[in-house]
Amino acid sequence: MKRTCVKTGIVAVVTFAIAACGGGGSSSSGDVLSALTTGYTLPSDISAVPVDNSSPGVQSASLQLQTQSAPPSISGQVRALATTLNLAATSDYAEAVPRKYIEERALEQFDIIEQVLKAVAQTHYADEVNINAGAYKAMVAWEDEQNGVEIKTLQPWVIESMMVVLDGRDVNRVRAWIEEPDEEHPGESRLIKAEFKIYTPATIDADGEITDYGEWTLNVKFDDAGDDFFVATAGVENGMSVIQIHERMPEGPGFVQEMQGILYRSGTSGYGKVSYPDWSSCMSENCTPDTATVQYAYNADYLALDDGSGVTYKDRNGTTEMTHRYGLFFAHADAGNGIAAGDNLTRHRSFGFPVSYTDSNGGRRFAYYGAWQGRHQIWAGDGTLPAGTTVTREDRGPSAAAQTYTVSDALTGTFTKRTLVDGALSDIQDIPVETWINKHYDMNYDGATTSWKYCDGMLDWSTNPATCRDANGNAKALDTFTDFASLVVASAVDRKNVNIGRWDNIGMQMHNYVYLASNPGLAGYSGAGFYEAQMNNMGPGPMTPVAPAQKYTPADGEQMFVDIGGALYIQYTGSFAGPVTTTGWVQKTLSDFDQQTWTPSFAANGDSEFNPDVGREYYINSRGANYVVKRVDGADVAGSYDVKIELQTAANPENYASLLPAGTAYLAAPWRREVQYSFDTDPNSSTFLKLVYANDDPATTEDETGDVYENGAWGLQPFSAGDQPLMADGTAVIVDAYGIPTNANQRPVEFNWEYSADGGWGTQQFLMDGNDYVLLDDPVQLQPVTLVNNAGDSKTLALQFDGWMHGLPDMYEELSKNDWTMTSTISDKIISIPAGTEVTGTDATLYYVKPLEVSVFLNEVTAGDIGAAGGTAPDLTEAAAVNLDSVPDFTEHNLGDLPTGVETLYSEGIEVE
Repeated sequence: MKRTCVKTGIVAVVTFAIAACGGGGSSSSGDVLSALTTGYTLPSDISAVPVDNSSPGVQSASLQLQTQSAPPSISGQVRALATTLNLAATSDYAEAVPRKYIEERALEQFDIIEQVLKAVAQTHYADEVNINAGAYKAMVAWEDEQNGVEIKTLQPWVIESMMVVLDGRDVNRVRAWIEEPDEEHPGESRLIKAEFKIYTPATIDADGEITDYGEWTLNVKFDDAGDDFFVATAGVENGMSVIQIHERMPEGPGFVQEMQGILYRSGTSGYGKVSYPDWSSCMSENCTPDTATVQYAYNADYLALDDGSGVTYKDRNGTTEMTHRYGLFFAHADAGNGIAAGDNLTRHRSFGFPVSYTDSNGGRRFAYYGAWQGRHQIWAGDGTLPAGTTVTREDRGPSAAAQTYTVSDALTGTFTKRTLVDGALSDIQDIPVETWINKHYDMNYDGATTSWKYCDGMLDWSTNPATCRDANGNAKALDTFTDFASLVVASAVDRKNVNIGRWDNIGMQMHNYVYLASNPGLAGYSGAGFYEAQMNNMGPGPMTPVAPAQKYTPADGEQMFVDIGGALYIQYTGSFAGPVTTTGWVQKTLSDFDQQTWTPSFAANGDSEFNPDVGREYYINSRGANYVVKRVDGADVAGSYDVKIELQTAANPENYASLLPAGTAYLAAPWRREVQYSFDTDPNSSTFLKLVYANDDPATTEDETGDVYENGAWGLQPFSAGDQPLMADGTAVIVDAYGIPTNANQRPVEFNWEYSADGGWGTQQFLMDGNDYVLLDDPVQLQPVTLVNNAGDSKTLALQFDGWMHGLPDMYEELSKNDWTMTSTISDKIISIPAGTEVTGTDATLYYVKPLEVSVFLNEVTAGDIGAAGGTAPDLTEAAAVNLDSVPDFTEHNLGDLPTGVETLYSEGIEVE
């Protein structure tokens, strides 16, 4: 069982699951077995507010299978339905039931019910083969996101599922023993015990409508005393499903974390109330949080929410759908490879699997061997595993021999090939995006023109004075520096760093400066310019001007250096007429930055003009599609930009020989070709799969030739022996002085080098079978497909699939930046792939796509909007009257010791072989 407390305002979400099997273990010898041989099934989707508001029932099962976002055309949708209807009813495609739910952050506490039933759905607890058949093990998957990367962990449960008679009723009793490491006592484990009693299954009428969710109880205890518990019950009252939840977690002397909730639910009406610890009220680590209470009610058309600060209304008919996960299924059978039409791709491709190992304290632990966009990693709780650790594969059936591997040394770098496909500026319009900046200026003051001059090229220090040269080595005049706005650090939370300084030959000391464009309330300020500065001794943040202000007055010929680095947020507005910008771009001013969620907040009216450099690529990562934006012309128009969407192929011990084009002599950044690198493809080398210096860096005092390049690098191009950049097929490309191809239809292939000395991003780690690497399947590369966003605009995308669909814009991240408020700007850019969409792999294999997890956002309205539409606002009276003290407490289930000698039968809901 996985238990997580998220202290971010919506708190204390208990995440756990139960799987099931037959009798045995610690079942009582006096049980009276039922004559029924199959268990009671429950729906795997419950949320506080149902998606379907058109029926008196709880939810339409058929609607979940058929409702999609608007297709590109009626004929396209008809064709999709016709082709997928040819698949067998027992195919993976037909049996994959999408999960669609209302996403309402204020009611997140009720998500635990979804987690319970979603986990149960992985376990086949109701299958006839598992009823009264003895205890067994199931590996249940938990998926999460860390630093923008989807990761997966698996946890073992020992299960027994029985059909028994209790008080004259047939009951499906499911018991689970869940062993997990005890983090407070290394080397030890704790045993979680859970019992699920299902008295009646969900009721489905002749039209396929689920009219109630059945009757069941769930009791979980996390300690022997039963003081730390989670309880949930479901029943039917006056035609409505009633679900109650109660979690209690002692947190130390004087404080018990407690969550209570009750919901009454049908398709057309419902209400409820939930209370939980509000950790956002805490300003210190040892704080006791306030208790937050949210009550809600809904009718067929609207939802009302009251968190104590006022009532908010949402429109149940005005919704935006966002798909978080897709499945990819074979369209046609391939008997030679054992593939049936409609098979899930994951049946035949291995993108990862669970393993177990023994930690340094002798405790048994579990990890997951997976790959994200081809980057192999072992996810083991808080870190990687030491090289040489023996692991056992945990997705093998009882008749299969145990399969063990050893952990490889960590590769502290990942070499990736960048495949760029066409994109559009409109894809990112009005969306703040993070990008990185790295600029250096050596400036000289020209007293005759009272201006600062700099070299927009490369300084040749072999001459005296130094000569400014262009990319072809020709001497060029110095340019006048005018971009003083880029030197301003707006606030202490600004993630851009600006270092300005000069060496005083008379005073023999270094002077540091800040550029002030306006008066920050400093005595002695006398207009925009450079001011003497000192380190900020009050904590992290920029240099601060000395007080009173001391403005620098330069003399002719004086020199100054400027370094600008770090991250900044820019936004393409599409506006070239002012008043804020005439370039089409603005730079955002940070007012706050949440390091935990990596979420920025921006100052109102804090936008300033941003002018992208000609010839420079801006690498924009929006956690979904990666965009590469290059300005290829100086005109302030949209057509001055080349926009690409980037897909990556990570080097591994199998594909490394095919990454570089034929004829590659060296790699280099086109803006610094004097420093050359090579990618080591010798398996016997100590620098195998690493980027090393092919020559000496002339800007350093030591000879680095042959050394590993211990920094990240992006946009590296392969060059021929004749110093021409190469395309992926080895074709030489002719470029101008800025490195831009003279033929717009030709583009050099590019590579990135991700380096991390401490095991962070850029590190890869593999499993070894003897001397052989255990490689997971590469992501499936799909041919470009044209899809339609919610604004009706057609977008051609190149997608990859490795269990997750990569290449779609991730508007969920943008929604989080907007305080979870859906706007038309965000909604218009959402792209959902309709079920049955046919896509083709680059190897010509045909697949069908199916949405598997879809959240639905309700548009916010006012009471006035409801009245103007002739509607009725939901009445919160019944919700206010809900008594949360009536929620059930833990009932002792007397589960015995952990059954031993059990076999693993399921992993992630799939029967192991």
